[in-house]
Amino acid sequence: MKRLYLLYLCTILAGTFGCQNIDGVESLNTEPNAESRRIIVLGIDETGSYKLWEQVKTVAFGIIDQLGPGDIFYCRRIVEASYLDDCTIFRVEIPLLKRIDTENPFDRKAKSLHRAQVFQVGLMKKEARDRLSAVRFTNAQHTDIYGFLAAASDRFRLVPKEFQRFLIIASDLKDNVGYKASFDLTGVRVGVIGFQSSDDPGSTRALKKSWMKIFSDAGASKVIFLSIEEPFTLDGF
Repeated sequence: MKRLYLLYLCTILAGTFGCQNIDGVESLNTEPNAESRRIIVLGIDETGSYKLWEQVKTVAFGIIDQLGPGDIFYCRRIVEASYLDDCTIFRVEIPLLKRIDTENPFDRKAKSLHRAQVFQVGLMKKEARDRLSAVRFTNAQHTDIYGFLAAASDRFRLVPKEFQRFLIIASDLKDNVGYKASFDLTGVRVGVIGFQSSDDPGSTRALKKSWMKIFSDAGASKVIFLSIEEPFTLDGF
């Protein structure tokens, strides 16, 4: 009877721990599918007319914290030539966690390997945060919005179509370079945060309406404008 009771107890524990997180990390056998993986491109306006750089860094830190296995995050500058590769501040790709084939919630070797993988992800996120913290913006003289959009479009094309695509822009959206480069935002969710344009509400609303049409015409699936104090999460986008 005692042996039967212990067997029953182990079965219950295995069922419980097998579908829950272990010490706050993902289940040992959890793997994201392509539809749950994300690519995020963030552009930060570095021109003199934009003054919310430090607040945008806080938003970027939040995005880094939200990254999961398989996600890709680009952080880029918006300057006078935003298409160039040297506008990338950093690129981080969170590796997929290696699947561990075990149904035993007490398997110490499996749990140790899983924790090592999660620890490595934490180190990658810390490095991304440190690189962003060290950035000193340079007050670029001109604003090339279209170059940034073209660069983001190129990066969206690098991943399978099943990926979720996010374009985050921190800018006043006053392009004064005029390259008018083509770009494709099919299926992309566009978020403009900390939108600064003009003291004139009418002028600001007109520019916002114009860019909403530009993004929609390029295929964006959703376009939102958020003030800098509004909370921003990828899951709620």
